[in-house]
Amino acid sequence: MTLPVLKAVAFVKLDLGGGSCQPCIVSVTDENGNYLKDFYVIKIFQDHRRSHTCKEVYASVLAQHFDLKMPEHVLVEVSNTLICELKKEEKYKNWNVTEGVFFASKYLEGAKSFTDTISLKQYDYWEIGNIFAFDVLIMNLDRQRENPNVILKNDNIYIIDHESSMNISKPFDVYLTQNHWDYTINANKGGHLFGQHLRELVKKDRVTFDEFIENLRKLKPDLLYSFAAQLAENDYEPLDIQNIVSYLTDVKRNESQFLQLLDKLLH
Repeated sequence: MTLPVLKAVAFVKLDLGGGSCQPCIVSVTDENGNYLKDFYVIKIFQDHRRSHTCKEVYASVLAQHFDLKMPEHVLVEVSNTLICELKKEEKYKNWNVTEGVFFASKYLEGAKSFTDTISLKQYDYWEIGNIFAFDVLIMNLDRQRENPNVILKNDNIYIIDHESSMNISKPFDVYLTQNHWDYTINANKGGHLFGQHLRELVKKDRVTFDEFIENLRKLKPDLLYSFAAQLAENDYEPLDIQNIVSYLTDVKRNESQFLQLLDKLLH
């Protein structure tokens, strides 16, 4: 399995704001050169942040396995001509970036960003819980109130932006011993976006992770190897994929400990 590789034709909108790459909207053609009607939000990371593309790919593949809603994700090839065009803009003129393929997701017309004024009560507790459990699993540090990385459309929650995840280099039990999540998921920038809401639900015995655990049991961590190979073919160092796969395998093997971890983080 691999991601589709589309080709950028033109920039539709530059500098959407946020993130370390100032995402852009591009028009694209498919693998056969046919123009697509949909636009894509592309994350053109500078050369010293190239590993972020790998993180986005792995996290998106895993999110799909756990039935979490994300805009369709692909890789998009950007030519040197377009890179030169990008660098003509003041915001990007000093960027150290070269042509290549970059992570992108389909632009959802009419979607809105999550804000504090939006009540979480309108969303199913299990859906919010699944997102929380997923972020714990991939060690995502970047879904807080000041930077939700969630967009909403038609009463659906779509998760985006996982460049601050997948920094995994040790076995699961080592991270447990270090109380890793206490210092990251809970402590980082005030804690997880859904943490407080889920804690209130826990008090009412309304939080379960049955669906997430069922998908965890079905997960085949080796599936990431094919995506790592695709990234390598496109001149990426695909992170420490062996350690990532081993970590996920450890979590599967120790699902009861993972559930205990989720419970601890919500008390």
